[in-house]
Amino acid sequence: MNKPLQRDVVGALVAVDEALDTRDDGPHPVDRHVGLRIRMRRKEIGVSQERLAEALGITFQQVQKYERGANRVSASKLWEIARALKTSVTYFYEGLSGKTPRRPARTRRTSCSPARAWS
Repeated sequence: MNKPLQRDVVGALVAVDEALDTRDDGPHPVDRHVGLRIRMRRKEIGVSQERLAEALGITFQQVQKYERGANRVSASKLWEIARALKTSVTYFYEGLSGKTPRRPARTRRTSCSPARAWS
């Protein structure tokens, strides 16, 4: 069985180890961690998503997306969030290990007829 190929940072073709492939659906674990830390800090100091959004000049829906890790937080926005939540930027990375976390293994979706699903 042949492994899929992709180009590395210098343009050479390399085999992709699917267990380490981070091009998957869903938020990257680091984005998820940062989002959870934003939520944790926001709740610690009793600030609503709406109030944080207002302080940042964005919508509360965008704050929700940051907290879920659905949208990545830019460096400048993370700096603004840290100021609004009266903490340091490093606070949001606390608890991450030195290793790059892997995404959960991909699961193959299979389809079956609705009648079969209920049997």
